[in-house]
Amino acid sequence: AAQVRWLRPEGRPMEAADWAHGTALAIHFTAGPVGTAWLLLANAGAEPVSFTLPAGAWQPRLATDPQQDPSANALRLQAAEMQLMRTGLMMLSA
Repeated sequence: AAQVRWLRPEGRPMEAADWAHGTALAIHFTAGPVGTAWLLLANAGAEPVSFTLPAGAWQPRLATDPQQDPSANALRLQAAEMQLMRTGLMMLSA
């Protein structure tokens, strides 16, 4: 079954108050083949924001800044940037 989680930049789930005061969020989708997930990071604010990534071997798929490289478990987005990532590719059979 598909699952969608709305996360704050530090990785905890969003709460009602976060929707009124935040300018950055992550949307974590799990669906499709076992172990496959998508992550959309969005920073609509005027300042850079660091995101803690959920566990997984995240690979960039589409970014407003093609130089982004999630080589660790965190990623920093500049003002008005987005990043789309995918994990679970290694678990698919050839």
